[in-house]
Amino acid sequence: MENTNKKALLALLFRILGLLTGITAIILQVLVNKLSTNGFMINHEFAYFTVQTNIFSTLVFLVLIIKIIICSVKSKKLELVDINPTLHLACTYYITITMVVYWLVLTPMTGFAVRPILIANTLFLHLFTPLLAIFDSLLFAKHGMVKKIASVKWLAYPIVYLISVIIIANIISEPYYTIKIKGETIKLMYPYPFLDPQIVTIGGMIGIVILLALIFVLFGLIYIKIDKLIGEKLEKK
Repeated sequence: MENTNKKALLALLFRILGLLTGITAIILQVLVNKLSTNGFMINHEFAYFTVQTNIFSTLVFLVLIIKIIICSVKSKKLELVDINPTLHLACTYYITITMVVYWLVLTPMTGFAVRPILIANTLFLHLFTPLLAIFDSLLFAKHGMVKKIASVKWLAYPIVYLISVIIIANIISEPYYTIKIKGETIKLMYPYPFLDPQIVTIGGMIGIVILLALIFVLFGLIYIKIDKLIGEKLEKK
């Protein structure tokens, strides 16, 4: 019983830290956009997958804290609580993808930020919040309860995201940012160049979307398998 109370207290403190970190990441993102001088990501800051996944994880921390407080008040003792395991793991999965893509793909291409506020923004958005979300799932969530089919269901958010950016691209007049290709200035109406038909053509965009969907499902299956193995290990203990 004492160990359970200690774990519940640790979970509460950990999730408060996660909430504060997530809020800091979002605030820094807004500040960076407002202070931007090169036009990159200055508009539509909340339209980016990275920012949205950070918001999801921050909301998960907030809901968990509220749930801990409510359950603890009702039972008159500190309770270790969780939300729906599939939803919890999905949010962790999304922000993990964000972190991995940023550090393994984008950083080698663009380099690391040098201005202090950009460094802080990068670390909170792409490292601190993702890691806290991952460790929260590892340490305090229920394991081994998510089915493989969830890897396909988890495509719902990326699909909705894709549809929304396509719709927005065709109704807005203000670009996300501009780039120069062969001396010609191109206004990008999509949040990512690899989704913009001006850069990759419509056929290329369709091919990239299919490839990304396959990668998302594969990564989801790996994530669910790891979660199941953790669950089996905990059951043996």
